[in-house]
Amino acid sequence: MKFKNRIEDPLSDEIKHILKQNTFHIIITGDIGKGKSTLSKKLLEGFTINSGFITERVVGIPKIQSGIYIHSAKSIEKEYTKQNRLAILDDCSKKGECIIQERFPEVFDTIGVSYLDGNGLFLMDEIGFLEKDSPHFLNRIDENFESDNSFIAVIKNKDINYLNALKNKKGNILFTVGDDFTYNYTYNL
Repeated sequence: MKFKNRIEDPLSDEIKHILKQNTFHIIITGDIGKGKSTLSKKLLEGFTINSGFITERVVGIPKIQSGIYIHSAKSIEKEYTKQNRLAILDDCSKKGECIIQERFPEVFDTIGVSYLDGNGLFLMDEIGFLEKDSPHFLNRIDENFESDNSFIAVIKNKDINYLNALKNKKGNILFTVGDDFTYNYTYNL
């Protein structure tokens, strides 16, 4: 079953019903800049996030090294330090594409794992390819996918076995964001 909705439109009654369930596992995928995080924020309206993480690409901000940083999903304040930097970016093009100069997978296995502790509603924004050398972090993500915790997980739209396995887990509701800020959703029963 597929539906097509615009991200800026009100949520359908069916989606509101899904969000009222005791447990929901929502996956959002799509290309960069198409509205994945915007859709996750919309789905989370009225909820309290108990745990999780947000990754952020930072480029061209004075006094902050260009890179990808991880933050707690339940904290408003953000830090930009070596302790939460996942990668250093270099040589960003005018199109916004950057080259990863150096990766720090151990940050996922320390700070990242701590952000995935707890119960309740989790936000994981975004799961991608930088985590591939972080076994503790990947294991904790798997544990959350198998748990009774509700979560919204934004997953990079890449053809990577681990990401495909997460997207296709039984019980997930998969939202795919398209080019025109619309989305479809399907149930993995």
